[in-house]
This record gives sequence, structure tokens and C-alpha cells, in this order.
Amino acid sequence: MTRWGEYAVGLDLTLRDVQSAQKEKGLPWEIAKAFDTACPLSAFVAADQVGDPQRLQIKLTVNETVRQDGNTADMMRSVAELIAAASTYFTLEDGDILLTGTPSGVGRISRIMTGYAWSGLVTRSPKRSSPAPS
Repeated sequence: MTRWGEYAVGLDLTLRDVQSAQKEKGLPWEIAKAFDTACPLSAFVAADQVGDPQRLQIKLTVNETVRQDGNTADMMRSVAELIAAASTYFTLEDGDILLTGTPSGVGRISRIMTGYAWSGLVTRSPKRSSPAPS
């Protein structure tokens, strides 16, 4: 299995009102995904510290209430399959981040939510050392 250099978890947010408005107009809705703070990430952990990336329990809590709780074993495709599929469409380079999906339990976030834990496996390719200057 191809292992990436590091793993983390992230929160992949969407502005649903913007997404709906763009869809109604027949327009692309990437602006509903590409806004400031749209995808906070946890700290990255070296792959050799993770163990089996296909057996990770990932939980999202907001104000100490569980909103999402899933395991990477339940993903439709394995991490290796996702990396392989993405590689057929995109050149994956050092430092690239690949979000793998969201467990069930997607819901609305409001400004009064004060604390949250992370959800959703994120992988990042290993950083290769730069060649020595000549």
C-alpha cells in the first residue's frame, strides 16, 4: 500500500446557502467551498505514528456533543485507492493535501458553537528533501 507522509483530520465546510443559490442559477459553486476558514486542519502526524489508516476512529464533537462518529474502515474506498484515483486526474506533489470524505452526520454550524474536535481523514504527501545547491 502506498503510504503518504503524514495524516491529519479536517473539517470540510460548505456555505449551503451560497451553494444552493449558485446551483439554482446553474453556476459553479466552488465559492461555497473556498472561503476563509473553510477547511481547518488538525496538526499532521507522521504516517509511521498512525498505524493502519484503514482502521481509524474519527469523531466530531461540538460543545461536547457528538455530531459525527465514523471509522476509516467504513469508507467506500481505501486510502490507497483514493490516492491512486486522484493520481489519475491530478499530479500529486510534495505537500499536497487530499481530503478523503465525510462520515454521516453532516449538519449546520452556527456562530454560537464554541468548541469542536476534528473529523475526516486528511493525507499529505511526504516532503522530499531539496537537492543540495550547486
